[in-house]
Amino acid sequence: MFAVAKIQGNQYTLSEGQTLKTQKVPVSQGQKFTVKDVLLISDTHGIRVGTPYLDGYEIEFEVLDHAKGDKIRVFKMKAKKRYMRTHGHRQWYSTLKVVSIYEAGKKKEEISRDSSISVSSETEQMSLGMEMESIKPKPRVARKSHVKDDDSKNQENLVSKPKVIRKPRAKKEEN
Repeated sequence: MFAVAKIQGNQYTLSEGQTLKTQKVPVSQGQKFTVKDVLLISDTHGIRVGTPYLDGYEIEFEVLDHAKGDKIRVFKMKAKKRYMRTHGHRQWYSTLKVVSIYEAGKKKEEISRDSSISVSSETEQMSLGMEMESIKPKPRVARKSHVKDDDSKNQENLVSKPKVIRKPRAKKEEN
């Protein structure tokens, strides 16, 4: 089972037990929190795609650590003016662990017992079918060749081009 969720403005593909590094989350270390912005769920019952989010699904995370990333040096200069500035930056990151992916109101144990979970409404089934059709690759179309055929070259040679006749230059007389 995997899911695609939106955390701090970024989308991540997640599965249970996975650890990931994201932008800093405003939750203290060791605490758990849930995310309701689930975009896609894939499990044994099929794939469910939200428009844009799936209602009724949540992902539970545990914050393992908060740390700073590597230092990034920003250097700016103006050529031929002896102007140079260096600025450093270290971004805060959070290390998260996916505890569980579940339906809202049902925990992992209840989902595994209930095997009748499927795509509920006809509109979701239709949108799922439309999504799958749009994923199919489009047939390739042959490109037009930029190389001219031999017949067209022969025809160009048969057509005679008018010759340009130039008058000779007049010579200057010396005194």
